[in-house]
Amino acid sequence: MLGLTDDLRVGESAPIGQVVISGWMPGGTNPGHSCQCVVDFIFDDEKDGLSFRRMVDWNAIMGRWEFHYGAAVDATPVRWMELPEIQEDVENA
Repeated sequence: MLGLTDDLRVGESAPIGQVVISGWMPGGTNPGHSCQCVVDFIFDDEKDGLSFRRMVDWNAIMGRWEFHYGAAVDATPVRWMELPEIQEDVENA
């Protein structure tokens, strides 16, 4: 029978540190907190609509995308994905 089993164990948990990557969020939305993201940007029409992808920071206080050195990104976000925080206890393998 479909869905019935004698094994009542619940599936195994993900290993500690296992991260689930979220999907792409639309450019018209922003993260609700400061974080590091991968973002696809497009320049305004005067620059022929050139696009680029960068790892940048969302500054929730200023409400803008910034390069890691603090300068604002002067382009329109098309989509973004938040990156998980770097774990301090990760060993180099």
